[in-house]
Amino acid sequence: MITSYDKYSILDCVEDCLRTTRCRSVNYHQGAHFCQTNFENRTNEPDLYTENYGWIYSDIEDWDKGIAGACSVSNCSLNEKCIPKPFGQYTCVLSDCGIPSNEGFSMEDIQEWDAIGIARGIHIRCALGFNQQGSEFFVCRSNGSWRMDLNCTLRTCPVGYKEAASNVTKTCLRFVDTPTLYPNATLDCKEDGGDLIKLNTEPLKNIFLKFIDGYIDKTTNNNIWIQAEEDGEGIWRFHDGSTLPDFLKRDMNETNDRGEIYLRYVIDKQQFWDIYANRLFSYICEYRIY
Repeated sequence: MITSYDKYSILDCVEDCLRTTRCRSVNYHQGAHFCQTNFENRTNEPDLYTENYGWIYSDIEDWDKGIAGACSVSNCSLNEKCIPKPFGQYTCVLSDCGIPSNEGFSMEDIQEWDAIGIARGIHIRCALGFNQQGSEFFVCRSNGSWRMDLNCTLRTCPVGYKEAASNVTKTCLRFVDTPTLYPNATLDCKEDGGDLIKLNTEPLKNIFLKFIDGYIDKTTNNNIWIQAEEDGEGIWRFHDGSTLPDFLKRDMNETNDRGEIYLRYVIDKQQFWDIYANRLFSYICEYRIY
């Protein structure tokens, strides 16, 4: 949305859109006499189009440009709005701050009343694969620039990690071929801002298995720690408290012996087994990008 107006007629709404260079469509609520001008239309953004009771949607191409009077032939810039003057004259004033653009910006969390018009605000967050600092709320200033302090920096693999990716996820992995207790392995991984590898999706599991293939012939240890702990009620959980997915449980071999509260991957059996806390195994650290 560019902006909105109260107590407008449908013709007022359309005229405002015709005089605003960036405007492509309008929403109008008949009962409330409320107008919204948009910088997109349903042809370009069909997924954003919804039908709500009381609202009328209209593309600006459906209306006669002559409604805008002298402004029908204006040469106002993209972020300007034409204001008619006497004797067929007009002037151009700023209408909006434009669409915030940056490699790291994402508009997926935009809220219903967000707008890019002067004195309006919009919610922007960092895209997947970027670290975020600062506020997600941008305010359009009267000079046509955004007041913002959001900083999005590209996430990259820490030193010693190898990047691994599928079409839906990207992560960084580090194989440590040093027999270590599970808690100590976890602490080591967290020093890099990561954790023991968390196989919470099937693409991650496939990445893990492919990654392990490159180390099977290089390690003498047949067991690798995998992030998972059994709670006191017999439920396996990741470190964030979420439960293990069904696809991972299907590949698990639980002996259910008392004290076997951690999970390992047994290379020669190609299965995930539970094990006691006092064992020393190799491990894989993961630094998730997205």
